[in-house]
Amino acid sequence: MDKKRGKKSLNINPKSDMTYMVLNEQIERYQKRLKCPICNIEEKNAILTKCFHVFCYKCLKTRYETRQRKCPKCNQNFGGNDYHKIYIE
Repeated sequence: MDKKRGKKSLNINPKSDMTYMVLNEQIERYQKRLKCPICNIEEKNAILTKCFHVFCYKCLKTRYETRQRKCPKCNQNFGGNDYHKIYIE
């Protein structure tokens, strides 16, 4: 116990600390992969059925409504029936 502050001092195991850092980096990497590459805010929840690239529904709908009807990844043309919501659990 730290006599000056009246608190217990923590003994941090360097191996567990390193494991925590590695796991945290992996979590961040996976979270980035789930974000829409157009806005980088929303999670991916819609698919273009012509090329199977995945974005957020909001971005695809906006692109369709503003007549930017090409996939941002591969430039494949798409129409109103070519993007659909998906549910990732």
